[in-house]
Amino acid sequence: MMKKTILNKFSEFILEKNINESILYLSPKFKNILNDINSKASQDILNMEGSDLDTNITLIDIDDDYEHLTFSKIENTNSELNSLSSKFDNDLANKLYFSNLTTDVKKNKIKIGRFIKKIIQYYSDTDVEKLTNDIKSFKNNLNFYIVEGDDIAKYYNRGSDLILKGTLGYSCMNNVSKIWLEIYTENEESCRLLILLNKDKQLVGRALLWKIESDLNTNYYMDKQYVTDDYMYNMFINYAIKNKWAYYKGGVYFDGDEYESIEMTVSIKSYEYEKFPYLDTFKYYYYDLDELRNKTIDGNSDYYILTNMDGGHDSEINSIYSDYYEYEISNDDGEIVYSSEVESFLLMDRSIFVDGIWYPDDGKYVAMDYYNRTYYRIEELLYLDRIDGYVHYESMLCGVITEISNDGEINYIVDEEYTIHDLDDIVIRLDKDSTWFKTLSKKYKEYLDAEFIINELLTTYKNELWPTCLIKNVYHYNKYYDDVKIEYLTELDAEILGIKISNYPLSKIDVFSYYKKTKKNKSNFIK
Repeated sequence: MMKKTILNKFSEFILEKNINESILYLSPKFKNILNDINSKASQDILNMEGSDLDTNITLIDIDDDYEHLTFSKIENTNSELNSLSSKFDNDLANKLYFSNLTTDVKKNKIKIGRFIKKIIQYYSDTDVEKLTNDIKSFKNNLNFYIVEGDDIAKYYNRGSDLILKGTLGYSCMNNVSKIWLEIYTENEESCRLLILLNKDKQLVGRALLWKIESDLNTNYYMDKQYVTDDYMYNMFINYAIKNKWAYYKGGVYFDGDEYESIEMTVSIKSYEYEKFPYLDTFKYYYYDLDELRNKTIDGNSDYYILTNMDGGHDSEINSIYSDYYEYEISNDDGEIVYSSEVESFLLMDRSIFVDGIWYPDDGKYVAMDYYNRTYYRIEELLYLDRIDGYVHYESMLCGVITEISNDGEINYIVDEEYTIHDLDDIVIRLDKDSTWFKTLSKKYKEYLDAEFIINELLTTYKNELWPTCLIKNVYHYNKYYDDVKIEYLTELDAEILGIKISNYPLSKIDVFSYYKKTKKNKSNFIK
């Protein structure tokens, strides 16, 4: 009969595991990134190197995808690396990194944000997200370029090459007619476009770069950034700071300070512009002065307001009533979007785009997964008091196989508090399409209640992960015995039959194939 053990907390299982303490080591590459970020959060992690952690992970490095960190477990390191666990030795650690002795060590991956929360538990979600994006911004397969003239239109009209993701993917100015962009393309002296391309030369970020007149100690202003991934905002801002430009960050910033009342002017050609783009900062076009401004001139009403999304312009700020906010909003407040979920107009800066729909950002309809930093509808999430945050329901440890006996019985844990993100170095999701699972689940319906399995129970067999207990060491006998041809025999079965088997080739076979081949269908395992 199938057996199951229900525990209220996964920690009851964790307490049975032998987890050693280890000394934290950071790779030189990762330390260089943290030093370059030079924030309080990055310094906190740097200051933790050499400290004892209540876990057996160490040798932290940045993964090539810049989405994860890699780490090793002390028990998986060689003897020279293992010596680092007894006493902190930074010089020896750096020597081993640079001599590539760490490259052959078994590595595991962990999300950057989860690692930060694991070692600095008092950080808020905002702190974790900011440091995570700072680290991701060092991704080195992305490159900045500055284009001007007709090339600006080229990067607004990407066609099928457009990546439908983030603020860039859903910008209202994507793929508009070239005539809408003439205020950019005809003003090469005062308007350029800063673009970010990935290794495949796909556009993943853009921001207008204006030549300005202002009281700021700079001649250039980088406008609002449109990107496919949030961490890229940091890349743009760091690039602006490096070049000593002013930049948009919800307001006008320069040299780390915000300038709320600063007036900026862009001089443009005298030209008969037929259509206009939506402008985020320089929305006031003084046609008699040939100027774009971020603020109006007192007593001068000879301007257009360039906040239409249909190529037109207005002579006054257009407003519309938001049923959700219960007051008028205007393009002067920011870009306006429509939410089919709440059947109301919303401000884009106060909205979240999920699966093709805009939602208010007040937490009533969508929320961010605590671990993967992705937004989902509330009904897809579960709130956990332990982390004071939401996780996707598919991540919950609802049935973890912790033991499989040779007769097919299983122990498994049902937990309502822990997630796979907490224990991704201990458990993995079951592959329910695997041969062994489909075979056993036909016999024992209880298997269908499980979603995860302890990874220590598994081994690789025929390019699948199988429970080790289902794999037998067998000898390739391939002879007749009592007029029955026997292909494989275990050592025990050979002994029972009185066959000397030790000189025959040794291989592995799964129990289902073995019993089928040896006609042992009376076995309890497949009965």
